Amino acid sequence: MSEEIEQQPLKNAEQAGLLLLTLSEHQAGNILRSLSREHVQEIVRAMTEVGHVKNQHLEKVLSRLFVDYRELSGISRASRGFLERTLDVALGPELAKGVINDVYGEQIRENMHQLQWISPALIASNLQHEMLPLQATFLALLPQEVSAEVMKFLPQAQHNRLILNMANLREINQNMVAELEKIIQKCLTMVQQGVQTSVSGIEQAAGLISRYHGNSAQLLENVREHDQGLAEEIENNMYRFSILERQPEATIVRLCQEVEPDVWAKAIKGATPSLRQAILRCLPKRQANAIQDQMRVLGGLPASVVRAAEAEIMTRVRELIAENEDAEDGEKFEFRLFEEKVLE
Repeated sequence: MSEEIEQQPLKNAEQAGLLLLTLSEHQAGNILRSLSREHVQEIVRAMTEVGHVKNQHLEKVLSRLFVDYRELSGISRASRGFLERTLDVALGPELAKGVINDVYGEQIRENMHQLQWISPALIASNLQHEMLPLQATFLALLPQEVSAEVMKFLPQAQHNRLILNMANLREINQNMVAELEKIIQKCLTMVQQGVQTSVSGIEQAAGLISRYHGNSAQLLENVREHDQGLAEEIENNMYRFSILERQPEATIVRLCQEVEPDVWAKAIKGATPSLRQAILRCLPKRQANAIQDQMRVLGGLPASVVRAAEAEIMTRVRELIAENEDAEDGEKFEFRLFEEKVLE
């Protein structure tokens, strides 16, 4: 086992999370409110994983904040409120609103921003009975990743026409805005009334099959007979890259022998600090340092590259598990799909 690996420089999300932890709940909440869903999730995840942070790391984060503040705190662009009041005086309220909307985009976008936290299925249920042009406009105003998820729950026969309507969209009149506002309000009202309850059926099924005391492989095959895609989703959930954190040292060492170091360097890029440490501390110091050096050389990577590396490692895990049938007892590949209780 290697010596303790030096603490890595904090990622941007980890720095942001650390900074928020130094603020009051109200201050931190106001900051998070202005961020996108993806950034909020990334920062909150980093906040939950913060362990012991050395003083020098905290000092660097605060130092960076004040440096950025000094660089950006001069005269900046005018706020929307300032421009609205100025143009109201210059042009009158109606013309001013048109100019502001041209500059900032439709007012409706701010309200649409709230929907990124709502279940795509719920949004689709409120959209499906509306006219196609209204559906297309609504989807066009949502964040792209949310819009793509909502489309999955709309009839596939309409997808081509929805895309055509979106592509031809140039402007939105006030009547359309009013209709969009109604749909937004319906979605928000349903959430407030507790209509939606988020349940990850895939994750629950994967956990149950992993812990099943009978023939779990047969269970999965039965699902595959009914729905190949669903079975693949369950299997992928069972073999998430994150479960490497619960594996014994011998398992990690064996995997590192089976997979090239450059693949590990890419995969670990997207790992949580605790998972990264769990992997690196199992390796000889020279091998761990070589992977860390390669990570630094790689720099930033597209998420797709990181996910592909994770998938390559987990594919090898499945192959090694399959090879256990023909392996001798001492050569079998040990892999834990779930965390078992330890009895003293």
